[in-house]
Amino acid sequence: MSGVKGKSGRPKGYPKSGGRRPGSPNKRTILVKTAIMEAFSLMGDVPALTEWAKAHQTEFYTLLWVKILPTQFTVKGDPNAPIEHQHQHNIDWTQVPLEVRKQLVELRRQLPVVRIGNGTDAV
Repeated sequence: MSGVKGKSGRPKGYPKSGGRRPGSPNKRTILVKTAIMEAFSLMGDVPALTEWAKAHQTEFYTLLWVKILPTQFTVKGDPNAPIEHQHQHNIDWTQVPLEVRKQLVELRRQLPVVRIGNGTDAV
C-alpha cells in the first residue's frame, strides 16, 4: 500500500502499534532536565539560589515563583452551594517588596475569569 496517494500508513480498523507510549518522557526533555539539575548543583544548590533570590526579589517572584503555582484546578460538589477554599502558604508578604506585590496583583488581573454554576466569578 505504500506509495499510493491517500493509501499509505495503517489501514482503517487496525490498532496503532509502535511509537512512544503515552506519558513516557521525551529523551531530550530528560537530558535537558538532568543538565539543569547538574548545573544547579554545581552552582551551589539551594543556598546559592537563596542568595540570588534575596538580591533579585522581583525576578524571583515574577519569573520563578509563578512557575510553581497551580495553573488548573477542578471544582467538585453541589453546583448550587458556595465554593469553600482554604489556602495556606508560608510567605510573609511584609517581606515581599511592594513593587513585586504590585506586579503579582497585575498578573492576577490578567488571569481569565471562570463562571461558576451559581453565577459567581472565580479566577
